[in-house]
Amino acid sequence: MKQLEKELDELDELWETYTKRVYEVVEYYFTEYVEPFCKKRNLQFIAGMGTWSMLTKNGRAIYPEEHPNKKFQEITNILEKSIDGFSDNNLGSLMPDFPRKEETK
Repeated sequence: MKQLEKELDELDELWETYTKRVYEVVEYYFTEYVEPFCKKRNLQFIAGMGTWSMLTKNGRAIYPEEHPNKKFQEITNILEKSIDGFSDNNLGSLMPDFPRKEETK
């Protein structure tokens, strides 16, 4: 039993390291791609429960098929990357929310 406990402790440590790294990656892509994109276009970004959305000032979600903008397509591809071990979550769903400019005043 001591061997099993040791192995489980090692797995817990590995999971903690993996989780920390996942959130470092999430932070990088949020800061470098999502936040500047939303700031420039005055969009709100919301995420959670395995999904994400970008919203206009009227609260309407925007979708890649509606906007053939190359940058939006690139960001969508990043946001949709699945994360192994995070059941039904993609990179975007793990990001923080970002309010529109008018909401930050």
